Amino acid sequence: MIIHPTFALGTVWICSKFTALAEDQPYQKSPNKSEVVSILEIMGDNNHLDKNVIRLLVENYYEIVTRGMSKQAQVQEKYERVFAH
Repeated sequence: MIIHPTFALGTVWICSKFTALAEDQPYQKSPNKSEVVSILEIMGDNNHLDKNVIRLLVENYYEIVTRGMSKQAQVQEKYERVFAH
C-alpha cells in the first residue's frame, strides 16, 4: 500500500495540533476533552484537518493523552538525572 505524502504530512500535522491542545504546556494548562474535541471538530468542519483522523484521535483520546503524559514523565526524570546536578 502506498501512502500519499500529503496524507502522511497531514496526519503528522493533525497529531501535532492534537498534542499542542491536549497536553499541558509550560505556559498554560490543557483544556478539557470537550474543548479539545470542539476545536478539532471546527478545524475539521473548515477542512483544515481530516475528519477521519480527528475521529480516531477522539475515540482514543484518553489512551493517547495517558501515554503522552507517561512519556513526558520519563523524559523529565531522565533530564533531571542527567542535567540537574
